[in-house]
Amino acid sequence: MNTNIPRLTQSKTGFYSYRRKIKEAHRHLFEGKRELKKSFDTKDLRHALRLHKDMDRWFDSILATEGHGLDISPEVAPKQKVVEVIKDLKNRNLHPTDQPKLDVTASPAGFMRFMESITEAIPVILAQDKLTDEEVFEVFEELKKKGNSFVNLLSYRMEVNSLKKRLQSRYGDVDMVGLMAKPSSRNPKQPWDSGDPDVIKYKIMTGDPELTPDPTWSDAMYAYLKHNLDKPRNADTAQKWKNAVISLCQRLSIALPLGMKTRLDALDFTLLRDFVNDTWSNAATRGKNLRTYAAILNNWNKMYPEQAVINHFSVLVADNNSKEERDTKVRRSFTPDEHAVFMRQLLDNTDPEIKTIGLIMEAYGAPTGEAACLLREDIKLKVETPHLIIRNNKYRVLGKKRLERALPIIEPLLSHLKGYIDNHFTGSGADLLFPRFGSGTHASGDRSKKLSALVENQRPDDDALLSPYSLRHTFTDKYQAASVPQNIGEYIMGHKSKQSNKIHAEYGTGRNVKDLVKHIEAIITVKEWGYFEEYDD
Repeated sequence: MNTNIPRLTQSKTGFYSYRRKIKEAHRHLFEGKRELKKSFDTKDLRHALRLHKDMDRWFDSILATEGHGLDISPEVAPKQKVVEVIKDLKNRNLHPTDQPKLDVTASPAGFMRFMESITEAIPVILAQDKLTDEEVFEVFEELKKKGNSFVNLLSYRMEVNSLKKRLQSRYGDVDMVGLMAKPSSRNPKQPWDSGDPDVIKYKIMTGDPELTPDPTWSDAMYAYLKHNLDKPRNADTAQKWKNAVISLCQRLSIALPLGMKTRLDALDFTLLRDFVNDTWSNAATRGKNLRTYAAILNNWNKMYPEQAVINHFSVLVADNNSKEERDTKVRRSFTPDEHAVFMRQLLDNTDPEIKTIGLIMEAYGAPTGEAACLLREDIKLKVETPHLIIRNNKYRVLGKKRLERALPIIEPLLSHLKGYIDNHFTGSGADLLFPRFGSGTHASGDRSKKLSALVENQRPDDDALLSPYSLRHTFTDKYQAASVPQNIGEYIMGHKSKQSNKIHAEYGTGRNVKDLVKHIEAIITVKEWGYFEEYDD
């Protein structure tokens, strides 16, 4: 009987099935069928509804391909590709297990039914020359509906042959213009791509036991992305990281023989070595990118040990280590004079967000992202000891080596923060304090450029880098010069260590903030700090 749910039917014996009419424009996507019918082999309505939803989803995905073959997401790993193709064949009733079988275990009655199905189909087969393809198809469809085993097997064999011809055409196994044609006019023969869904489909339909495609550089990249995108990151950082990994992998693919489809076991050590050496002359940059490549293959070997490959990148990382130290540029602290210039230009800056972010960075040695991604509710002004809280939120996830912490706000930052909130902030408590530079695709780069423009390097002979992040290095020098205990200094900066963890247990994210005021004041009053090498003319 019919149910009230479209495309879901129930037989007299209570079994549910999926039935769907196929428009003429779409029949070429479903082996020319006018109707799709799939038995769910269940009398449980809830289970049938789940299968019904899966069938609808599958049907829509096939329509979306517009005849270009089974659409498989590039994020699907090799073994999962086989699962997806098997699911597709099952839904089309084209899986080998869906076909009628006749072997030595068949009963006499079963054998006789099969012989009868041959007898019933022979007249149609003999009359094929007199019938149009449309008429043959219609007769075959009627016989299949009656359960004619022989016609079912014949249709299956025809689909296998049709698929083989498509693959031969695609990969050049067949001379496309005749045996007498000149070689230059023939379609060049290529090896079948084991990752091609149609190749997998053909292997399954012909009983080929070796089904798992050879993993490719693309498979390794997507497996790495899928595994690591679950790690806690804010949305902007996650997208930036994903884009960087894809860009790095695509850059290497240009040098590979088959691009992103190059098999992992075909990655050649000499080719990889020459590529990274030619692409990145700086050993530090080369080492950073090599470690990403090595991590991609390490992840693959861990997730799919049965398809593990030699990780040549690990060898290249080890070879590069000795050169990396030579090319790595370290950041340095601001000199007192450079710091004074930076603070003067910061206070003169007309952008209220940049000015306040810079002042927070300077006051606590905070990284740019920690200062820029504060929420309004992280600023506590109407309390005995005004303070701010640096912690995880939906816009920012602290690094593994950073502490959540509560820090007192004293002058001159206190006045600037009050002024900014009173005159420029229009959001609510859960909103970003700095909406333009706290979140967005280009927020990180934009704030870095604006803050970098305020830095004046007065030591041109010093190879060490000077940047806004140097405020963090400067803060370390300043708290040491102010004789602030190391564990207190580390806590203020958010460093994780055994000592700072003990201080964190005492101060936490809101306890005894008042006791930190004297340490912050001592750091602010420091006028001289660190050692800066002098150079002879």
